[in-house]
Amino acid sequence: MLFALQRNDKCLEVGIRMCYDVMCAYWIHQQDLYELERETISALYDCFLNPERYTPEPPEVRNFLGAMQKRSKIDVEDEAYHPAVRFITTCGEFMSEAIQLKAIPVGPEFDDFRTFVKLRISSYLMNVDKPELLQSLIHNMYEHYLSKNDFVQAALSLQLLADTYNWDPVAYLPPCETPHC
Repeated sequence: MLFALQRNDKCLEVGIRMCYDVMCAYWIHQQDLYELERETISALYDCFLNPERYTPEPPEVRNFLGAMQKRSKIDVEDEAYHPAVRFITTCGEFMSEAIQLKAIPVGPEFDDFRTFVKLRISSYLMNVDKPELLQSLIHNMYEHYLSKNDFVQAALSLQLLADTYNWDPVAYLPPCETPHC
């Protein structure tokens, strides 16, 4: 998908064709786009929130979404129409949230807003059943608050992290090897 999020028109054209063909293939084989949405959100999370990787900018995202909407000429009466529109919309909203997070200025006065946007991003991760990404995001928030000696927010982050797990008092799990203290 990153290939389609370039400023080069040919890259956009080929990338859109590939993304659309993959979306159609998923629909034909599974009659559902949930698994594709799950994998796409995971890939976008890695693309947008990994500081060492290239991050598409708002014009590239707008071009991608516009081209994807033009390419998907599915009849409104078709049963694939609503899932396809939902898939494209969800990807667009996630990319917008990730871009907004990157655009927040550095500084303690923006920490609350940054946390708010991270929590909105986490809702996408929960919707696509990717708890490990959500747990990683919350753990990073916890580490950040701990480094700032904001113990109340750190504790609330741990509570939020605990809420992502299914608790079964009967189940026995092996000891955890990470994080190392």
